[in-house]
Amino acid sequence: MKQISIDQDVFDFLVSRANAPGEPPAVVLRRELRVPLAQKTLDIDEDTYAFIAARTAVIGESVSDILRRELQLAGGTAPTPGPPGPPSPPTPSPSTVVFHIPSGTGGGPWNDGSGRVVAKVGDTLRIINDDSVPHRLHTSGRPFPHPEADIFPAGSGDFVLRTPFDPSADGPLFDHGQGPQAVFFLEVTPTA
Repeated sequence: MKQISIDQDVFDFLVSRANAPGEPPAVVLRRELRVPLAQKTLDIDEDTYAFIAARTAVIGESVSDILRRELQLAGGTAPTPGPPGPPSPPTPSPSTVVFHIPSGTGGGPWNDGSGRVVAKVGDTLRIINDDSVPHRLHTSGRPFPHPEADIFPAGSGDFVLRTPFDPSADGPLFDHGQGPQAVFFLEVTPTA
């Protein structure tokens, strides 16, 4: 452990941000600075993994945060949204297009060419995972940036469609973890 000297106003701020009376200011500082805790690796069975994944409250929530909440440990409260990002540029009448990954999909196709999802640039694609395993689309940056996190069972992900995309010319998208056999047909047309 190291010691640092801080001004009274910084100390008062840290005390005011405590989650519980008596929470040490050093713990508050670590949380406020979002310093990650040292990670440990556990080997768990598929059922336990699915149980944890199903309890994800927000996309990108860490496993440790889920476990703290489920085990009722200190700091295991419902996640709060972070600070707002920069405002998005206005888009003309966007809509949300919803697609459900069917139960039992596993490593198979999400849909087929005749059941392709059709949307337009500026729309939001909401993918809801009705399957029992996590899924993540693999994109090359089109029609939206490659997702950073899986969509866990019973979870969803929202993706703003930024560019046109034609699966006939560009090829279908596919599941990042399952490979090219797990195709997803999405057509994104230019905004009229």
